[in-house]
Amino acid sequence: MRTSNAAFFEEKDVMTTLCVLLPMGYPSVEPPMLSLRSFPSLQRCEMEDREEKLRKFVQETWTETRDAVLFESINYLLSELEQKLDQLQRLEVGRMSTKESIQKERFARAFCLSHHIMGSAKRKAIEDWSRHASITGGAKYGYPGYIYVEGEYNAVESYITRLKALTWKAFSVTLFETLPCLSDEGRIFKFPVQELTPSDFVQPFRRFGKNGVRVLAEGSKRDFKDVRD
Repeated sequence: MRTSNAAFFEEKDVMTTLCVLLPMGYPSVEPPMLSLRSFPSLQRCEMEDREEKLRKFVQETWTETRDAVLFESINYLLSELEQKLDQLQRLEVGRMSTKESIQKERFARAFCLSHHIMGSAKRKAIEDWSRHASITGGAKYGYPGYIYVEGEYNAVESYITRLKALTWKAFSVTLFETLPCLSDEGRIFKFPVQELTPSDFVQPFRRFGKNGVRVLAEGSKRDFKDVRD
């Protein structure tokens, strides 16, 4: 027995197994014996409960008619199956909507470490892409190269993906953190990524105290324990 629900099961059929035993006196003397062997997303106790309801339906229907009840029983089971699949679909749609909503509200920060950043074309891409993505941050070019960005989660993730696609001698995302919120006051950098001197790159992290220094230390792989709040 097959039914389909393309939205939830990605256009694959879902199979449930119904075992039928017809006694010698069927249909006039005894009703058929039906049992379920599989049903989508049911635990054992749920399977037993649904099987018991099916048997009750068969017994009541046969008692009233004393006639063949297989057709009615299969229709009953198909109706139950469709209801279960609709329920699973609603749960999945709700879960995906919640996930998308949460992801849209999330923010992120990322710190990238490169062996060096020297080429003018690469530097232009680093800065232009941040403006297009509406994220803020800073970059220290030279040896080694640092890039720090913060902003809406998907924008930061997409920006990092584009950076990785460039040609590097060595490049790694040394820190990637999700943030529940990110106000203007909570941003370490207030402007799109731009070239900064080593001192100008470090100072915004220092102004954020211990958490800012932690981000800088983890991202740059250097020790900044001398910094105080």
